[in-house]
Amino acid sequence: MKIKNKIFIWIIVFIFFISCTSSKHIEELEDNNNTEFQAESDLLNLPYYSPFFYYPESTIRSQRKLASDKFTPYDILNYLKPKTETEKLLEDNFLDPELFKSIPSNLDVIASTIHDLQRGDTQKAIEKNKNILNNLERNRTKTLNEDYGVSPFREASLILAIAYLQEGDENQAIQILEKLVTYSNTWSPIYMVLGDYYYNKKAYSLSLNVATKGIDKCNEKLSYLYVLQTKSFRGVGDIIRAKQTLNRALVLFPKNGDIELWSGIIDYDQKDYDSACKHFNAAYELNFMNPYIAHNYSYCLIKSNQYDLANEVLMKAITNSPSQAHLYFLNGVLENLRHNFYAAQKSWQTYLSLADDTDPNYKTVIFKLSQMELNEKDSTEELVYPSSSSPK
Repeated sequence: MKIKNKIFIWIIVFIFFISCTSSKHIEELEDNNNTEFQAESDLLNLPYYSPFFYYPESTIRSQRKLASDKFTPYDILNYLKPKTETEKLLEDNFLDPELFKSIPSNLDVIASTIHDLQRGDTQKAIEKNKNILNNLERNRTKTLNEDYGVSPFREASLILAIAYLQEGDENQAIQILEKLVTYSNTWSPIYMVLGDYYYNKKAYSLSLNVATKGIDKCNEKLSYLYVLQTKSFRGVGDIIRAKQTLNRALVLFPKNGDIELWSGIIDYDQKDYDSACKHFNAAYELNFMNPYIAHNYSYCLIKSNQYDLANEVLMKAITNSPSQAHLYFLNGVLENLRHNFYAAQKSWQTYLSLADDTDPNYKTVIFKLSQMELNEKDSTEELVYPSSSSPK
């Protein structure tokens, strides 16, 4: 977002955010005259859903920023939208120069540190929020622990914890997050961040516990917590309860792309492929900007031999999310099946530049590209070139 003369519009928008808030390998056709390989169901053993906040391991700022450019869930997008009364306030006072001269409040400064995190400047975010917390502590009217339940102390603490996570200082971050859960136990953002942290660490029992407490204690019903509970049930192997969570969520959030996405994933786990693809289709119609939804919907189109439509969906997804490695992997599969081998090579090469060797498809792509290069070399050697004595 560019912050120019409308800076306070965005600050108010962010205030509302803060305050409200594969195991089975791909089958290959081992035919010297055929370089295709089958796109099997375990393509779906990929990450489907980006976390609320991404915690990259890299200390290089540009790489942290790239890692932070992830899809943001529906609930967070809703937080970023101004409420009706705020829109009216902005409309009534838009031309009032005094509106843009006022001294920023603590919440304004905290909101600005979200931009710092998005840019990968975690040190600036840490410094700002520490200064705010120090100022608040000097004017304390409650005990230190009770402060974690009071705004803006809790907001500054949450952003500080997220900054620590991005810096790799998990001990300090977890201490803050656990205190926030204890003393701000009806505040939904803390459950989202802490639960997502545990989930990304594959501590599924802990993320399940956090998601369940968040659903029980928070007055505002958030689809993100239901998705987190679903993912966590799936993580511990309880597919039946994951399905039950989704059935309840579909009633509470009847038109939510994330819920439809995970309904499809759970159906796929249960080998109900037709139902899974219907959910992926519904999810795509609700939110085609989500690269994970686009990936799974494209996969279903490929399986049903709708190659042209799959290509259209993937091209749009790659345009919207150019750093998502798995889109290039699946596009390579599609182009290979369409006999566009050069396009498949280019797509897989892009995938390799974005993925790392821990990705389940990495070695498969390395092998496939080497196989293609070998076939190209053999084809070149078989060509008959005219000799220098040939008639002109």
